[in-house]
Amino acid sequence: AFPGVTLNFECKDSLGSAAVTAAAATDSFVILLTQKNPTAAEEDKEAFYSVGVLAKIRQTVKNSDGGTRVIAEGLCRAPLAAVIELGKFCIANVISKTVITDDNGGIEGEAYIREANKVLQGVVRFIPAVADDIMTHVSTIKNPGLYADFVAANILTRYEDKQAILECFEPMVRIDTLILLMKHEG
Repeated sequence: AFPGVTLNFECKDSLGSAAVTAAAATDSFVILLTQKNPTAAEEDKEAFYSVGVLAKIRQTVKNSDGGTRVIAEGLCRAPLAAVIELGKFCIANVISKTVITDDNGGIEGEAYIREANKVLQGVVRFIPAVADDIMTHVSTIKNPGLYADFVAANILTRYEDKQAILECFEPMVRIDTLILLMKHEG
């Protein structure tokens, strides 16, 4: 999950379904966190990264198997401040955090985007089916932070790499981290 990205996912466990249903019923937000270890118990708070995405639930649909299909819009990065257990689910206190650069970072921002485009072209040659769509959309993005988020969401494969981008609040640091990760993948 990244800010500015609409997500379509399914909650199959009772904890996730209960939290999503409660949030949707009260017109509230959810914090989407990545689980560090997919085999850890969902109740283990240490099993999750402490930075996630604050998201607004747009729609929920109950499935016949008891799960819940969710459409949510990522709004901003959010470090987890506290977790309060409340019956079937938890309530999280988060710090909503967005860092904006003036003029898309100016000359430095333009240079980062040029370098990122060059590295990205080397990476997408391994995934030609996606290359045209990704490159067309990415060519319109002038903001280094948004560029890094879009590419991370659509190109990076390892969840640890996506989490590394998510944890970069400063846009210039974020795109620099993306470039380093893509060079490592390429």
